[in-house]
Amino acid sequence: MLKLYAVRHAKSSWAFQQLHDIDRPLKRKGIKRAIQMARILKERGAKPDAVISSPSMRTCQTALLFGTVLRYNPEKITLLNTLYEAGLEDVKKMISKLADSDKEVMFFGHHPSITDLANTYLDEPLAALPTGSIALLTSKANKWSRFISQPLDIELIMPH
Repeated sequence: MLKLYAVRHAKSSWAFQQLHDIDRPLKRKGIKRAIQMARILKERGAKPDAVISSPSMRTCQTALLFGTVLRYNPEKITLLNTLYEAGLEDVKKMISKLADSDKEVMFFGHHPSITDLANTYLDEPLAALPTGSIALLTSKANKWSRFISQPLDIELIMPH
């Protein structure tokens, strides 16, 4: 069985208009929310074999906060430049290339790609997956190259 945690970065700040979008940090509320969501995954026994993140400041901060709670080494985080402005097809391509030895993978990305991925499997599509939310996709496939084409179970884990 393969598990994919698709995490939309936590709430980011627009306070510094001079920053480029990629450099925007998390808001204080986003930091708290990321820790809250990571604790939910810890209670569920999440132990990612691999962690992948967009290189944006807010996704990296979210991934690092999750790592603090889930106790994975920051060096475990792979930054993938294509995730910053990725579309759904880019995300599917990334998933298909994951190492088959990694059975549980967590990736940190952005709207709309995370929302589009979730909507592929939801009966009632969302306009936008809220910041800090997680789409947990589970498949009985044994290879990531088959993950997207196989029936998947989806669970949305949303902030309170």
